[in-house]
Amino acid sequence: MRRNSVCRSLLGSTILTGAAAVFVTPVAAADSADVALIQDADDIAAEEGDRIVVTGSRIRRDEFTSISPLQTVDAGEARALGFYDIGQLIQQSPTVSGVQFDGSVNAGSPTAAVEGISEGGVGSNNIALRGLPASSTLLLVNGRRLGRSGVRGAPIAPDLNLLPSAMVERVEILTDGQSSIYGSDAVAGVVNMILRNDFEGLEINTNLSFPFKDGGRVSTVNFIAGASSDRGNITVAGEFYDRDTVRAGARSETGCLQDIEVGTDGETYAVCLDGRPDNAVFVSGVGFVYNTPGMSNSAYPNFSTGAGTPLGNSALDPVYNLQDEEAATQLLEGIERMNLYTTGNYDVDIFSRDTVYFEASYATRNSVGIFTDEQVFPGVPAMIPQEDVNGNIIVDGSGAPILVDNPLSPFDDADALPVYSLQALQQRRFSDVSNFRFVAGIEGDIPVGWFAENNWTYDIYGSYDRSYGVAHQPVLDEFAIRESLDTLRLNSDGDPICGLERTATSFGFLTPLDCVVVNWFAPSLFTTQGGNKTFATQAETDFVSGTSINTTELETRVFNAIITGDLFELPGGTVGAALGGEVREESISTSNDLIRTKGLAASEIPDTEGNTNGTNSIWSIFGEVEVPVIEQITLNFSGRYSDDKIAGDNFSYSLKGSFRPSDWLRASVTYGTTFRAPDLRALFLAGTTGTIGGGNDPCVVPTVAQDAGNNYLPGMDPRPQIVLDNCFADGADPTALGLLAVTGITTTTGGNTALRPETSTSFTAGLVFSPQFSDTMDFDFSVTYFDIEVEDQILATSAATVLTGCYNDEPNLASALCNFVTRNTGDPTTATLANVDVPFLNVGINTSTGLDFNARFRADLDSVVEGATFSYNLGATHYLEQLVQIDADSPIDDNVGELGNGAWSGIGTANIGLNNWSFLWRTRYIDSFQQDDTDAFVMGSATGTACGILGATVACADKDFGGSRFYNDFSLTYNQDSWAVTAGINNVFDTRPPLIDQGEGSSRMNIVVQSGHDLIGRRAFVNLTKRF
Repeated sequence: MRRNSVCRSLLGSTILTGAAAVFVTPVAAADSADVALIQDADDIAAEEGDRIVVTGSRIRRDEFTSISPLQTVDAGEARALGFYDIGQLIQQSPTVSGVQFDGSVNAGSPTAAVEGISEGGVGSNNIALRGLPASSTLLLVNGRRLGRSGVRGAPIAPDLNLLPSAMVERVEILTDGQSSIYGSDAVAGVVNMILRNDFEGLEINTNLSFPFKDGGRVSTVNFIAGASSDRGNITVAGEFYDRDTVRAGARSETGCLQDIEVGTDGETYAVCLDGRPDNAVFVSGVGFVYNTPGMSNSAYPNFSTGAGTPLGNSALDPVYNLQDEEAATQLLEGIERMNLYTTGNYDVDIFSRDTVYFEASYATRNSVGIFTDEQVFPGVPAMIPQEDVNGNIIVDGSGAPILVDNPLSPFDDADALPVYSLQALQQRRFSDVSNFRFVAGIEGDIPVGWFAENNWTYDIYGSYDRSYGVAHQPVLDEFAIRESLDTLRLNSDGDPICGLERTATSFGFLTPLDCVVVNWFAPSLFTTQGGNKTFATQAETDFVSGTSINTTELETRVFNAIITGDLFELPGGTVGAALGGEVREESISTSNDLIRTKGLAASEIPDTEGNTNGTNSIWSIFGEVEVPVIEQITLNFSGRYSDDKIAGDNFSYSLKGSFRPSDWLRASVTYGTTFRAPDLRALFLAGTTGTIGGGNDPCVVPTVAQDAGNNYLPGMDPRPQIVLDNCFADGADPTALGLLAVTGITTTTGGNTALRPETSTSFTAGLVFSPQFSDTMDFDFSVTYFDIEVEDQILATSAATVLTGCYNDEPNLASALCNFVTRNTGDPTTATLANVDVPFLNVGINTSTGLDFNARFRADLDSVVEGATFSYNLGATHYLEQLVQIDADSPIDDNVGELGNGAWSGIGTANIGLNNWSFLWRTRYIDSFQQDDTDAFVMGSATGTACGILGATVACADKDFGGSRFYNDFSLTYNQDSWAVTAGINNVFDTRPPLIDQGEGSSRMNIVVQSGHDLIGRRAFVNLTKRF
């Protein structure tokens, strides 16, 4: 059984790492590190004739080496530091850059409550390497492709929330393009999660994490059990993980949404400010008035303008804006997950040495996304018809209805739109996702003639992944609201009634609910009148409220066969080769209820999503040859021909070389092409809506160009003349639009079956230094240069980019981007944007260039203190460029230095061991950032900006930058033969993420998100392990 134990544990994996391996390990250093452990494994291979497979290659070999740049994350050490979230474990690697869908929520705008669905789906946790999209990173489990999973929005990648963190032994991150080895999607790199197997006995683990502030508590319980015989092994594991929601208000320094500006004097000016009205009414021809019981500075009793509210400015008073609702939203989503996993192998020896194996897993995760409560804006008429005693509408001589005062409206002379948030419309997005995965295969020797003489082996397997998700959230039925308002009238007794007469003479298919009159000005709806944001009666709530439901099913089927062995001998060693083929089919099927598919939910932004259905398949053949020319020089060649059913065929290849002039120095170079076929989301996504803030409309008057009375100040307007001219040409008045109110902008994203495949080139060059100081001390240092250039990248264009380009690039709306913009017609002062189309397109280029640094020091201090050891590992990445260009005529944007794309990132871990004790200290660094397109410095508005309110005498601009951060963790472990206990603190110094002005980047309540920063804060944890 020992032969199978070694072979199965390393198949599809990479360099063997020792028990003392540090958190991020340069792979090439394994040639000299962990010498004893590697020697043991090599001895086994020599005795039994086994060989191993290294990540980044399909060839089995006798050495634990890799030419490709590879980094290893020790999952056991991460757990010892209190991290039981596999997504968090990976996302803290310096190789990760760009927007990370990590359970934090980006408040897409300061004005819109409805937030679009991310490309990973609701509640997803995805990984993105090198600043490229998550769809450009291939995820493997034990060397085999992991299927996509999630719910809503046609998810593009596997959801890391569904992986059992306790089962992960290590994570190997391959940081160059690997399409020739692994097929489509391996553009930015490959993340290979190696799970524990061949386990014997029983191990039970418990982890508890206790934040020093409310929210974010984590509890984990898991077990792993296994048994072995001479011919096989079976391992079973399970895990339960629960993390409480972290609410924005519990982590905000001020407990409020701030307007944050920076003056030309270098000072930061910040004030709690929220211009989104609540407990308010928009009165036709007047604007916003606010419910102020017992006082009024307007023509309407108990209603005042913003200046007439108790604090003199409604944006400063949380009673009259959404500050309290914003504080109640999530900063980090709560999640509950359960995982079951089993794997096994058995020697059947059908031909010679043959082993059947399998893996099976089932996982579920439940989460609730908590967003800012959505508001409603029902138009309530001031005058309504009345019936006579016969039920007929009373009309005048011309036949027109005679209108009378609406007793349900306090505004007799004007139509009015009440504006408030409702308990019936709380934005709670519930999602439940389950995932089933099964892998079965057989591997062994080829016992036929030349193949047997040259150590040829085979591996044939099939895998099936199925993800099924259900998402639901509360909505208001627009048809019910319209019937209640559009048919509102008085009966002959003067009582309000509504509803249409049922006159259909069909077979009784139409059985609508009886109309219920809704009092949109009931005191229960206004917290200023002691209400709790509920309708006056349960009948009203039942009539207009409902639930919208989505189901998403994703399936992935893979069949893979490979043979590998020796060809012939050269002075440098044996030439190895691998040949294989793969067939993969993916499908998606989503179902949405009528409310969502037709956009019938009453909402500021239509929450529309069509039914996405489609199937695609791809087959490929591939080969690889590794040539040890001489002892010091090794070359590797690989190629793959792929044929995608929709996107067509492609040939990708890779050339690699390694030169080792001495035992302590090695140089390597890789060059390859990659290929990514359009995924199911890009191909088939049925029109899905999202939103961005109304302030992104270039035609809306900027806040700085408005005075306290909402009048336009031309001298304060920072917009160039070309923008103003294009706005007038588009039917909007840029001197008046938005002065009374700003609403969110609807965006629509849909699939495109005409997309071309995404191709790229990847080049790396690296040096590894491994000097041997003594038998008790090791030091390794590596530096790798990487350069990835993607052409025809498949992206959904940014709505903000479309708008900026349309109104700024060319006069007379001549920019091609204007084809994606639709504006409402009519009054130019209210001609808001109706929709911005953000289709999937093949954009120009996207590059990522930089340097990876890794250093490791290990020392046996037994001669100083018996049983003492010390190790330190440092990994860092320096990004030189991350260029994006939409097309040949567009400007080139360098993302390096922006939020989530810092120029530097790093992580260092120190490990001190003393007999049964182990002490870990880890420091993680995230660089400072500065966003593009910084606003011009202007004098602040006295009521609408922080500088104006605080009386700054200098010009100011929104704060769109943040400083660097160091996050520190430590733990202390005591380990006995049958049990272990670990205690520690994460974020020791309670370091807070940077703050920016809302709308200047991914943020929630000014706190930057989706960028690797710690959102929970200081927390203590304890891990308990018992082994039987």
